[in-house]
Amino acid sequence: MADPFYISNILGLSLALSLLTGYIIHYFHVPKVTGYLILGVLLGPFGIELITHNDIDKLRFIYEVALGLIVFSIGGEFKISRFRKMGRRILTISFLEISFTFLFITFLVSCLGKPLSFALLLGIIGIATAPAATLLVLREFDSEGPVTSHILILVGINNLVCLILFRLIFPLTKIVDGSTATFSFNQAFVLPFCEVVGSLIIGFCLGLIVILGENYLHKKAEVLTLIIATIVMGIEIGLFFHLSPLLINLTLGSAVANLSREYKSLIENIKIIDLPCYMIFFVLAGASLHLDLIPLVGKIGLGYIGGRIAGKLLGIYIGSRRVQAPESVSHYGGIGMLSQAGIAIGLCFMVAKEDPVNGPAITSTILFSVIIFEFLGPILLRWVIIKAGEVKLINIIYKKGPFSFKEFIATRLRQIFGLFPREVTQEEGPLRVKHVMRTQVEKIPEDTPFDQILKIIEHSRYNQFPVISDKGNFIGLIAFQEIRDSLYDETIRHLIVAKDLAIPPKVTVTTDTTLDDALQRFTFKDVDFIPVVDKNEPEHLVGILTQRDVLAAFRKKE
Repeated sequence: MADPFYISNILGLSLALSLLTGYIIHYFHVPKVTGYLILGVLLGPFGIELITHNDIDKLRFIYEVALGLIVFSIGGEFKISRFRKMGRRILTISFLEISFTFLFITFLVSCLGKPLSFALLLGIIGIATAPAATLLVLREFDSEGPVTSHILILVGINNLVCLILFRLIFPLTKIVDGSTATFSFNQAFVLPFCEVVGSLIIGFCLGLIVILGENYLHKKAEVLTLIIATIVMGIEIGLFFHLSPLLINLTLGSAVANLSREYKSLIENIKIIDLPCYMIFFVLAGASLHLDLIPLVGKIGLGYIGGRIAGKLLGIYIGSRRVQAPESVSHYGGIGMLSQAGIAIGLCFMVAKEDPVNGPAITSTILFSVIIFEFLGPILLRWVIIKAGEVKLINIIYKKGPFSFKEFIATRLRQIFGLFPREVTQEEGPLRVKHVMRTQVEKIPEDTPFDQILKIIEHSRYNQFPVISDKGNFIGLIAFQEIRDSLYDETIRHLIVAKDLAIPPKVTVTTDTTLDDALQRFTFKDVDFIPVVDKNEPEHLVGILTQRDVLAAFRKKE
């Protein structure tokens, strides 16, 4: 049953069914990731058994490559320029979130009667957040805003800290619980330290190979091939030298993001080819879920789940309030960080292999929690980014095509045989600004001092900022291009406030403006950012429209 022909059939069928499942599940306003997981469960050992445990082992390499691609993309969020803007703020939030999660889980599990070594390992594993599910949900809905930015960086930091702590603490817990007979300084301290440092060095060196190749390879497809090759090399080097493939590829992604001149375009090209890998990844993840553990979990599993949820939510809430992050981050950030899968599963299997004392119980606890977090996590993340106003309407509404399936087939057959196609009278309504605009607007109060304006500009991805009066009326825009020369005049900084810098917008649109009309205004006025105002109250700002989003909407419609 595990011959190459059978395996290739599984791959082909899984990809085809994943496409169909993604289409169907989107109709119910559920992330496609959840659909792929459900498909895996149905095809796996607890479903129709088309995919067996042996088949999962045979396809493990595809699973590893997909996870490598995901971790590479997450590593790309570790850009030095971004940390300059968000450094202290994001590190404070991350520190409190990681600390609360670790302490809550460790404390609860210890109180439920488990030894400290057991509780410590669960506390460390609980820090990890599934990069795959998180990244794909954010990409599927094209979310953009402070919650999205914070979640992406926090996921990367979570997994980096989790992997490093696990490598350093796991040998010590084996000594404490007696699974290692004798104490060895090298085994307890030197080898784990070398594994972590070695993984970071290998990842950075592979990143340098990509940058070097970028200077000699002039086609993006060739550079893309080199990136995939280095990701696979990172996996194989990690396995061969007993290093961490995940840590290697996380460092590789960070190195390329900081050193490459074409990183943004490379990531866009990776998105074109990585979807099949991700589909297989989640189908296999669903097939790997041990549903038989649900009735056996007991109080330890519930304590782990409760401690992890409480730690994530409370840590991010307190951290965000402490550093005065946007309110949406403190309210919703923790809920969006609950997904857990690949990294946690890999670590618990490592415990099961090397620690016979704690291994079986930790494995059953983590595998059960993954069932809960991996199904609920993506759904909650979708809710978070919609609630925070970081998703365009066009990405969350399910809209049927203008033709029925029968009409589509009939039209294509007429075209093939040269027959004049029947006129189509049913047409889609025009796309309007309300379908594409972003409602999460960074507004600057009119009395904001100049230094505070600079901080807002520094932390934002936009170059234009609406200024609002104390009554909430739209005054005008501050354009970075217009004020950047003022940055060098120290003598006037304390005299200037936001309303002094605001200029009337060249053009505005309403929510009912068609995208065709909006695109013409972008062209004629030579702008890439248009304020969206209320049709009945033009002084009331309701959102922003970017040229990039309008063009993306037209491409999606085509």
